[in-house]
Amino acid sequence: MLLDEDTGAELGVDIWDAVGPGKGRFKDRGGMVDPNCLLIDKRRVAEALWMWSDPGPGLLGLEADRRVAAALVQHPHGAVDEATVLYRIRQTNVLRTFMANGARF
Repeated sequence: MLLDEDTGAELGVDIWDAVGPGKGRFKDRGGMVDPNCLLIDKRRVAEALWMWSDPGPGLLGLEADRRVAAALVQHPHGAVDEATVLYRIRQTNVLRTFMANGARF
């Protein structure tokens, strides 16, 4: 559930980014879930966890979460089809633009 950073008010469910393997805005790259929102067994996926602390070569170095998600999806995993994490977003977050424009991916 996306929340307003300042007030904590519910804005809506993220249907664009942190929606899982093969879904959302990053579908062509395997999909994505922000690693902050995952329950991870570090003993089973230790080889992927280093990526989380390496910003990588992407735009402003913000590719770490997408690279971790891509590595983790190669392992057995499950999914929950409902909003289970409260995620505060700034006024400038691109998801607010998607919400205002009714964007679907």
